[in-house]
Amino acid sequence: MKHNAQSQLFIGLFILILGVLALVDNLNLFELRNVLQFWPTVFIVFGALKLKEAETSKQKWWPIGFIALGVLMTLNNMGLIQFHLSDWWPAILIAIGIKIIFFDRKNADAREGVDFTNSSEEMLDVTAIMGESKNKITTQNFRFGDITAIMGAAELDFRQANIADQAVLDITSIMGGVVLIVPREWIVVNQTTAIMGGTEDKSMPAVDASKRLVITGSAIMGGIEIKN
Repeated sequence: MKHNAQSQLFIGLFILILGVLALVDNLNLFELRNVLQFWPTVFIVFGALKLKEAETSKQKWWPIGFIALGVLMTLNNMGLIQFHLSDWWPAILIAIGIKIIFFDRKNADAREGVDFTNSSEEMLDVTAIMGESKNKITTQNFRFGDITAIMGAAELDFRQANIADQAVLDITSIMGGVVLIVPREWIVVNQTTAIMGGTEDKSMPAVDASKRLVITGSAIMGGIEIKN
């Protein structure tokens, strides 16, 4: 709730400032274009807020990227450097490749030899790249999961699974979609970051629900849906 409140405060302040600037421009008090060159500072402020909310080193990468993007675009608008975003879009593919090669591979090596497709193990690792993956999870002591969907779709059904107290599911959805079906005995704690994407929690936990499923990660031009 605190994270959502900070995001709403940022959005509200941004709209308020934009309205004030538009009003004084219409009243000919000064020209709005004199300050428009600094609009990329929005990325810097947004990144700083998300960086403050980040609890793990993995969650800090995207906020740092937003801050760097805002700084570069602001310096370009001021004429101090030459930076065109259209020239740097392949960097996104490079970042995705690095994640798959190093981070996902590291997780896979740590859990080598475990079949996660229809798993009764404590950990889960699912990757859908330009494809579709459907998984029915039956573990009775689920603890951690790492889900990656890149231009693909992943569906995970946890209705036959169980957790002792709390489990963490880290999701990366890049131009893809992830659907989670969870039991009503689980309380979902959404800590994901949406970048031109979104996370929608449709789950309705029971009144006496006490087990927690913490969802972390990012939805980048993609979507995450949680339901019962």
